[in-house]
Amino acid sequence: GGLQIRLSPEASARLGPRAGSDVDALAEYWRGRALLEHSDRPEDVEAAVSAFEAALVKDADLAEAQAGLGEAFWGLYSRTGEPAWVDRAIQASERALALAPSQQRVWLTLALVHNGTGRADLALEDLRRAISLQPNGDDAYRLMGGVLSELGRMEEALQAYDQAIERRPGYWRNHQRRGILLLRMGRYDEANQAFETVTQLQPDSTSGYQALGTLLQITGDLEGARQNYEKALQIAPTAGSYSNLGTIHYWDGRFEDAAEAYRHAIELFPRSALYHRNLGDTYTRMGQMHSAKASYGTAVSLLEQDLEVNPKDVVALTDLAVCMMKIGQLGRAEQHIHEALALAPDDGDVLYAQSVVAALAGRAEEALPLLRRAVENGVSFYLVERDDDLASVRSLPGYEAWLRSSSSPNRQGHRR
Repeated sequence: GGLQIRLSPEASARLGPRAGSDVDALAEYWRGRALLEHSDRPEDVEAAVSAFEAALVKDADLAEAQAGLGEAFWGLYSRTGEPAWVDRAIQASERALALAPSQQRVWLTLALVHNGTGRADLALEDLRRAISLQPNGDDAYRLMGGVLSELGRMEEALQAYDQAIERRPGYWRNHQRRGILLLRMGRYDEANQAFETVTQLQPDSTSGYQALGTLLQITGDLEGARQNYEKALQIAPTAGSYSNLGTIHYWDGRFEDAAEAYRHAIELFPRSALYHRNLGDTYTRMGQMHSAKASYGTAVSLLEQDLEVNPKDVVALTDLAVCMMKIGQLGRAEQHIHEALALAPDDGDVLYAQSVVAALAGRAEEALPLLRRAVENGVSFYLVERDDDLASVRSLPGYEAWLRSSSSPNRQGHRR
């Protein structure tokens, strides 16, 4: 006879769906998981929702399917910005918890929802619980990397991504997330290696090529960046690749082409505040001030909706501060930048936005030391040299002195 191994209920909960689950329900559950694993397109996430819903029709008590549904609903919110998905994600994660509080997947979904709604402390607790239930899984460490990096705890975040890769070196998303963090830290060579790994592990995905394009773009290799975006667009039209191509056109002074690329990005992701803001900047350069104001206004409305979901969203707070300056609301811009600084005082992107706000308010002298700190914290010199909003800072004698000084920070990719 075959060898039989008995598991305690606790152990089987750690390993995955319970033995008594309906076989057809399990097949649908694993189909949903496979779709989420490889998804970088909204249609994959929608297909995962259908699979988890089909699993729950066959077995209403399958907690993992309920947790998967919560994860997929959150994925749809991330990819569309539609706030309606948030409530559905919260409901599904709470149902999953009620069904199986000792199931690791349940805690991963709770972490996703808690972090995304501004409760990072709870998310970290959820992830510690998930790790205690399944120490060898990579998902909890990858999510932990994301939570820690949003809190500005970069070195700890890097360690969490390393733990994820150690447990599952062949999963592209672990390398992609680690690469994005390294990019934010200004560690470009290491980020490049991470993104190259993504393209090798997932050659039919846009993610690696788009990330490589971004890296090349912010280090000044615009032709290399363009080639990678075009590779990504051959695989599938993605909003990020269109938007980044738009920025290359913008830097080249080809504003009609830039506006067209940003409009393509908006068609694919209508609720991205960043794309509306970029389009507003382009209309400004084209002298179409009514259109510019409308674009900035749309960006402000979308960012305010993002902050209703997550009041501690540092990216939304910094973007809102800059957009408020563009519509002439200095007081509100400064309020939002200070909220962002309170949450992430050493974040390069926040310091950069603070310098932009100061520059647009006519305080270039105040903006310069902030810009220095932003570059020390990972912001690319190449962006500083090309940002219209910082023109007043670049004309200061102190800026030239900074460029010449031997003690200026790592200027990798700097082209003069």
